[in-house]
Amino acid sequence: MQSTKNKGLFILNLALLVVFLVLFFVLLCLVVYNKTAPFDNGFYDMFVKNSRSEFLDKFFEYFTYLGSILALVIIVLLFLIFCKDKKVGITLGVGLIISAVINFIIKFIVKRPRPEMVNLIVESGYSFPSAHAMMSFVVFALIIYYVYKKIQNKTVKFGLILSLGCLIFMLGLSRIYLGVHYFSDVLAGWCMGYVLTVGIIYLSNRIFVHHTRKIQL
Repeated sequence: MQSTKNKGLFILNLALLVVFLVLFFVLLCLVVYNKTAPFDNGFYDMFVKNSRSEFLDKFFEYFTYLGSILALVIIVLLFLIFCKDKKVGITLGVGLIISAVINFIIKFIVKRPRPEMVNLIVESGYSFPSAHAMMSFVVFALIIYYVYKKIQNKTVKFGLILSLGCLIFMLGLSRIYLGVHYFSDVLAGWCMGYVLTVGIIYLSNRIFVHHTRKIQL
């Protein structure tokens, strides 16, 4: 029964991996050929333009820093220091580094300028894909994975997973609201974030299992 369940999860994850990888490359092609304006502008007009308020401006201005490289480094360090299973902190750290490097490479290749709409904060560098969306997805999705694996209390587990999922979504939304990213930047960041998360989990499990076997031998 457990074997069948694991096989089902593997197939589901593999299917999602393919879907998100394909979606990322579709978005990449649309960005390269400058074809994202209809849904970028549509999303902004529908969910952001008419929702602006002084309260939300300040809320997202401060909230977005939870996805900054500094905040994510602090989160990784906290796990490295306080989590008994050091594998968790190490995996989060590796995930953050890999996602930052890959994000930088893609941005340097694509060189998409940032939006020229109303910018509530100042950001430098290129726009595609969103580093906040991509790196925060990897770090918080890895935390979700370990919450799912290690926490036994179903209520606590569900609450943490739901909260972390909402955090990922809100951090991406904050970048669009603040005018420093297009919707396609954020969506591409989430897609590549998912792909990297699955790859990092697979490699982490392989490496740590192999390391444990070597110690036992």
